[in-house]
Amino acid sequence: MYSHQDYALRCKINDDLKLVFAVVYKEILQLAFVEQFLDMLSKAFIGSVYPSLSRKGEVILSTGVGSGERDIFGPAYQIIYNKWDAVVKTQQNAPKKMKTFAETNKGKKLKKKDKAKKESQGDTLIPDLSQD
Repeated sequence: MYSHQDYALRCKINDDLKLVFAVVYKEILQLAFVEQFLDMLSKAFIGSVYPSLSRKGEVILSTGVGSGERDIFGPAYQIIYNKWDAVVKTQQNAPKKMKTFAETNKGKKLKKKDKAKKESQGDTLIPDLSQD
């Protein structure tokens, strides 16, 4: 995530196809599940639009937007956005599950301390070699 002034940028890069999917939003909104939205968006674009783009080698010649052609991804984008929005609303309205002590920061710290203590004790213990 990259932040500048009041804006946040999140992106997903598809190295194989040399595509970047980005979302820019006001940081104050603290959008939930942005990564999930980018995943949904990239899968839909790669599955439906990318194969139909006219290109020469690695250069895309036509996207279908702004050149008098129809918008080939707008309707799909709206469907994906609506699905994502419904997921976010469902998650926000779901009752919050209380964390167990082990899931809290204090519990994690104690677990690390206990593990380190056991490891350090294991290093200093001298095995009992006396057998009667």
